[in-house]
Amino acid sequence: MASEEDADLVEIPSNSVMNANNMSMIRYLARLGIGIAVVDDLMASDDVGRGLLEVVLPGWKLDPMPISILTPTRLLTAKTRAFVDLLTQRVTGIIGLTP
Repeated sequence: MASEEDADLVEIPSNSVMNANNMSMIRYLARLGIGIAVVDDLMASDDVGRGLLEVVLPGWKLDPMPISILTPTRLLTAKTRAFVDLLTQRVTGIIGLTP
């Protein structure tokens, strides 16, 4: 985890009693008050706005992670290609990354 201000790396030890690899489940557990969670701004903004979640480490962020789109074949239909292009455009615009 790094701060946007000074880019210092901080390791935070955890003795978690629950782990999840699904962002919706992580958000759900945080809303139940189970503990602290890392949830992306896009997914948490409504809950923060309604007071269901609270930002506890403002100015801190995780390192970027890759996003993959998997298809059963490299040959994409026009609809699938359009969807992939739209998704790439929207995600990069939201999180400020380049494809």
